[in-house]
Amino acid sequence: MGRFAGEIRGFLVALMSALVLGSVLALIVYWSPLKETLLDPLADFTLMISVFIGGWYSAYHAGNRGLVRGVIIGLLFFTLMLLITLAVNPALVSFGSFIKDLLFAVASGGLGGILGVGMAN
Repeated sequence: MGRFAGEIRGFLVALMSALVLGSVLALIVYWSPLKETLLDPLADFTLMISVFIGGWYSAYHAGNRGLVRGVIIGLLFFTLMLLITLAVNPALVSFGSFIKDLLFAVASGGLGGILGVGMAN
């Protein structure tokens, strides 16, 4: 368990970031004249920023293996979101959205991890 403690903490940071950012963006859309068609791009933005922050956090505190740590956090986050989506409404999952979200999560986590290691040294 100790070996993956940094990744688990980064994953939890990514989840908390997603909850906070998603709530703020939802309130902005609700209380502003913005159209609800922005929800899909805002969800993608939330995914990317949250996983980036989680990857950065994990790699910054570990100081090494940023790309690996970030990709692991991206995969964990993607897997959780996929399972929740399949449980709530499986019709929302398509091949295109699956690939897009997987690439967003892995790339954002990897970039966040690389930046985290760079800032740690």
